[in-house]
Amino acid sequence: MKRTRLGNILNGNATVWDYGAYRGGDDGVVDTVQLMRDYIAKDITNPEVIRIAKSIKFSQFYCMPQAICSKEMELDSVKTIFRYVVDNVIYNDDGNHEFVQSPRHLLQTKLGDCDDMTTLLACLLYILGFKKIYAKVIAWKKENIDKGNPFTHVYNLVYLPENDIVIPLDAVMGYDGFAMEKTPQIRNKIYQFIV
Repeated sequence: MKRTRLGNILNGNATVWDYGAYRGGDDGVVDTVQLMRDYIAKDITNPEVIRIAKSIKFSQFYCMPQAICSKEMELDSVKTIFRYVVDNVIYNDDGNHEFVQSPRHLLQTKLGDCDDMTTLLACLLYILGFKKIYAKVIAWKKENIDKGNPFTHVYNLVYLPENDIVIPLDAVMGYDGFAMEKTPQIRNKIYQFIV
């Protein structure tokens, strides 16, 4: 499969390769990412989710990615959307039974885990004009790999064309998750959200 370099992650941790609608991976991961994609595709047209996205208060003039804007405005726009999710969703582990909430559902419950926050953040970014959004699924706990459950965390990557960089957005880490990643990562897979 042909790949193209999308950009470097802001903190220099990795190069992100765009494989298009990449499919493949370990059992369960592909199904979970596909469910997240399906929820995003459905909720980007939901009037209530659109209303909430458009109600996010931006500290500066909001910069749509397609518009001519400064690098600082583009970065500030993504940071504001990220902070909205961090401020409005409380982390709540699913426990032993994996469950993915739709963005519309999470906006009501305000309780979710990493896949819920990743799905909501991707949905809001799409609605507000950012289109190159990825899910990075990682293995970072050796004990989970040894038990046969390698991938235990997921978060967003978003490509910023004006800055020509990819920003990691890990809402589970709170404000510290903007442009930062959990390390060390033993394994990872990156899937593009195409809706």
